[in-house]
Amino acid sequence: MILWILRISISIKTQLSPKVLVKCKTRLADWESKGNYKEMLANLDRYLEMYPGEIDFLWSKGVALYKLKQFEDARRVFLDLSRNEPEYKNSADRYVASIDEKEHA
Repeated sequence: MILWILRISISIKTQLSPKVLVKCKTRLADWESKGNYKEMLANLDRYLEMYPGEIDFLWSKGVALYKLKQFEDARRVFLDLSRNEPEYKNSADRYVASIDEKEHA
């Protein structure tokens, strides 16, 4: 009986997980379109706990930090993306270059 309950709960989580992920991404897009970067940042760590390594969430965190002028933290996120995610390398490198320009201006 316990194994059956465990299997059912895992099955439910597996089915709901993609829906929750889409909902989180939709919220982030909405906050970003409204320029509500504080709200984005306030939720991103929780989202990353639920979906560790979700690249879109890491990217959004870097953007939110950048827009909130938390350049050193943003730089770390973008450097990590540049090193570990080939598809994001060029865009992440542009953010790093922009941060470097702002810090040396």
